[in-house]
Amino acid sequence: MMNRKVALGELLRVISLCQSVRLKGLDPFDVDVRRKLEVLRKYLPRWKTVDELLTDAEAFNELSTVIKLQGDWIKRQASMLYVDPTLVEMKLKLLEPEELSRCLLAAWRPLMVLEQITPKRLEEAADYWNTLPPLRERMRMEEVAETSPSSMSLLELLKFRFVSQAELKERVEALYSQLRKEAKSGRVDYWQFVLEDTYEKSVERAYYVAFMISQALATLEQDPLKGEIYIRPLDGQGKAAPMSSMPVPLTHEQWEKARRSGKHG
Repeated sequence: MMNRKVALGELLRVISLCQSVRLKGLDPFDVDVRRKLEVLRKYLPRWKTVDELLTDAEAFNELSTVIKLQGDWIKRQASMLYVDPTLVEMKLKLLEPEELSRCLLAAWRPLMVLEQITPKRLEEAADYWNTLPPLRERMRMEEVAETSPSSMSLLELLKFRFVSQAELKERVEALYSQLRKEAKSGRVDYWQFVLEDTYEKSVERAYYVAFMISQALATLEQDPLKGEIYIRPLDGQGKAAPMSSMPVPLTHEQWEKARRSGKHG
């Protein structure tokens, strides 16, 4: 027969695990709720004192919170029409070729089929191509359009030597030093770190953050529950840990939205 003290210790571990998920933003699906409930059911008849019953109630309440976090995550992903790429890949590998072809035919929405091409449409298509300028003139027009004034990216500035490699390195190192100072808890909010007073400065700062990540000076982390992105500084001595690509678009609308939400310090 198991000692009540040992059983109580296992109950406390359940509480600690659930609190870590709730307070530290860990993945709630790491908790095997069904198995933990079986533990509570197994030990419930053993409790004799009020403190033991209160501990059991606390463990049950923490498990209920984890279940709510799991439900919130599912609702959030469903609202974004989220589909796990790994799950899709697994399902595709399990399909037989015949079944896969039937799925393709059911989902296929061609822009045009043979029955829709009438003699009148063919005549209109021929007239369209016949009225187009010669290919040589169209290529000349594209060359003129390409020479129109436009903004240049940081990579283009490096290519044309408007920004030297030494100057880029100096800017990235300065930003890395600032990141280490601000990451007192280990990481900082991406938008809070990148946003500046103007959209142009914010884009430039995002470029430097991308260079930091490519040089293994920092890495990006995402909270799937809150939908937030963080930057974590690294020691820069080795390669960054392998991770999947995490594109972070920075449009003018997103910049304005982040500014309104108070991300900019």
